Amino acid sequence: MVRTDLTGIKTIIWDLDGTLLDSFGLYIDILREVLPRHDKAVPVEEVLQKNYHGSLDDAISAALGGLDEAELRPIVIDFLEEQDSHYEIIEGHLFKDAEDLANRAHTAGIRQILVTNRNHAGHFRASPRNIVANSELKNYIDLIICGDDSEHRKPKPEVLGDFKDIYVPEETLVIGDQHVDAEFAYNLGTSAVLVNRNGDNPPHLDKLNHDWQSHVALVKSLDDVRL
Repeated sequence: MVRTDLTGIKTIIWDLDGTLLDSFGLYIDILREVLPRHDKAVPVEEVLQKNYHGSLDDAISAALGGLDEAELRPIVIDFLEEQDSHYEIIEGHLFKDAEDLANRAHTAGIRQILVTNRNHAGHFRASPRNIVANSELKNYIDLIICGDDSEHRKPKPEVLGDFKDIYVPEETLVIGDQHVDAEFAYNLGTSAVLVNRNGDNPPHLDKLNHDWQSHVALVKSLDDVRL
């Protein structure tokens, strides 16, 4: 069984969406504002959750049963514009268990890196850098790597850039909520903790290597991760 304490850990690599930030809750709120303006019904939450992965374009299109580019593009543009106002105040949208763990890790002197496939450019207040700068996370996060910082994205280890040459796998823990975070940890040679706050296992774990449980711990709350 993979340990869920931070003994000997000197670096935490955080995921953003669904791990630190309740981005799905924000996504639903924004769609409820945007879709009626385009004469589209808002799908039930289960449908939105099932299709909430990949790019924003793919998630919206899949949730609505498939849209051609002419239908999809105005919705996505409207979504991105509406998104800015919803991200004006971040604090209420951070998961408390994650924020508390980040605080405890900071107090313990653990370096914390945010690695996300969410882009910086074009996201305004919803940029990962702005989310950190406008919340308590600015006191805990030491380095931010966004999806458009290089040609590489998670789960490729090259996404870490120059940092990949100085981290120590045995002293590093990846914290996320999706199979891509577990795969990222595997590629880095580190362990991972995946949080599944709704009680269900993250989807697509079957896509991982057959022995994924040897390096991945599943928890229902990050309060279960101890120093």
